[in-house]
Amino acid sequence: MLNEKQMFLKENSLFLSEGKINKVSLTLAERDEIKERFGTIQCSIGKTDKGQFFAYTHRARSGFFDSIQKLPKDKVKFISSTS
Repeated sequence: MLNEKQMFLKENSLFLSEGKINKVSLTLAERDEIKERFGTIQCSIGKTDKGQFFAYTHRARSGFFDSIQKLPKDKVKFISSTS
């Protein structure tokens, strides 16, 4: 039986074999929006060249979301817990 973290990873993981992530820099407005929405977090928020956002550490990564507002706080909290 899988525990909560294993279930989360199984449902939300994308494997490297699915393609490369092309990261682009966040704008200052996006950085401010992240700080305002999530406060102090122990993970990074990235943006793809397709304009999608994700949370990541060296151990885990969330799925991709179309905006910072659509990036769920519980997923960011979980990814932060892997730092």
